[in-house]
Amino acid sequence: MLYFSKIIFIICFSSIGYINAATITIKSDPEKGAEVFVRELAKSEFKKLGKIPFESPLAEITNNFVTSKFFVIEIRKEGFIPYRMVLNDIGNSDLKINANLQAKIDHLKFRKIDTVVGKIFEAQGLIRAKQLDEGITKLKKLEKEAPFLSIVPELIGSTYYLKNENKMAYSWFSKAYRINPQNRDAFTMKNYLEKALGIKTLRNKDQ
Repeated sequence: MLYFSKIIFIICFSSIGYINAATITIKSDPEKGAEVFVRELAKSEFKKLGKIPFESPLAEITNNFVTSKFFVIEIRKEGFIPYRMVLNDIGNSDLKINANLQAKIDHLKFRKIDTVVGKIFEAQGLIRAKQLDEGITKLKKLEKEAPFLSIVPELIGSTYYLKNENKMAYSWFSKAYRINPQNRDAFTMKNYLEKALGIKTLRNKDQ
């Protein structure tokens, strides 16, 4: 899905064809860190007006920042899609703008996750083919690339468990649980191997 700057055209004509606006007030949701920019409709370069919340006489904008009758107001905030409005000349009524900013999706992060998932499937294929050492090698390389994913050390632990190397399995299940305490499978196997290996922890010493 392509994400474009949100453009809302507000061109309200009075009997002489102008917006009747003396003061412009701009707010946004979210507000913190948002800024307001302006450019002429026929040009590409924006000029910064100030931070949100923003209030100014429209005449000050048209006198100091733009020379044409039509101009673009843009609201920017890091991590959000720019919000644009096209306005024309001014009159006597105030204009209030409340912009609802939409968060951007970080496509590069999703692409990286997609790559990691593909490599996990490749490692699982090796493990299903009984190529356990090759699977572990591939997963350990992946664990360095994506240290934030608990599923990788969990799979390494599962493979060591298939090899009957329970101490190594316990070490990797414990690591998976440290990365993500919500990983129930890693937690279950960690507890099971603690009992099977007779490992005493602060938790089970009191039991």
